[in-house]
Amino acid sequence: MTTRKNDKTGSGHIWLLVLFALVMLLMAAAISFSAQTYGRALGVEGANNRLCSIEGYLDSTFKASDAEGSVSVEAGPQGGMLVVADRYGAYETCIYLYDGQLVQEYKSVASDLAPQAASPIAELSRFEPKVEGRTVTVICDEGTFVNTLRGGGETR
Repeated sequence: MTTRKNDKTGSGHIWLLVLFALVMLLMAAAISFSAQTYGRALGVEGANNRLCSIEGYLDSTFKASDAEGSVSVEAGPQGGMLVVADRYGAYETCIYLYDGQLVQEYKSVASDLAPQAASPIAELSRFEPKVEGRTVTVICDEGTFVNTLRGGGETR
């Protein structure tokens, strides 16, 4: 009788260990899933922050010289280029894609572009500006930005 009692206790310990291992495995899977979900959320947040910083930059540039015809689209070194004329007409801010970066160049209207001297704004591989009347639309890696000008704009 003693032997049977010990056998039942031994098998009970084995089931307890199996149950413990199963719970630990489920916890490890839950932690792994949570970490992956958090990583994806951070990736989306990072893309949103990059879009917001580009939006903020473009918005403040447009508002600084918002007048009739002050924003236009021209051909840039690697695709479309936004050209924002200053209020006096002698200088302009050119925003365009160059070597995987969105860059800004402030220059006189008469001078040529100098992409090597331009100031980088953000790393991008896609920058497609479009001006239709008073609406400026920019499509980039992070999404689409739409701004309505107070004064208006045109495509040159």
